[in-house]
Amino acid sequence: MQPHDINQYIAERLGKLSPASINRQLAFLKKVFSDCVLDGLVSTNAVKMVRMLTENNARTRLLTAEEERRLVDAIPRHYRAAVVFALTPDSDKPSSRVDVLDRVPIEVW
Repeated sequence: MQPHDINQYIAERLGKLSPASINRQLAFLKKVFSDCVLDGLVSTNAVKMVRMLTENNARTRLLTAEEERRLVDAIPRHYRAAVVFALTPDSDKPSSRVDVLDRVPIEVW
């Protein structure tokens, strides 16, 4: 088995599996081949010469109402209007900044 064979294996699975899933398979194969090298069953670990794929594990997480309240309470007063605006869902955002400031209580800013 050569690195080319492993890269072909990756290419065949790219459309069917996520990069993270393919990387888990590669990690398993690397371990198996490393053990085979130690046991004298193969001379080199071809999988070790293949790069792992870049993973995009970013997730969007929304704050709960309690977390939003704690955030607004924790920041300095002069930043609160901006944070309240940022926390407002896009569908509720007015077209002008003046409208937002009218909705924020005067004691906040």
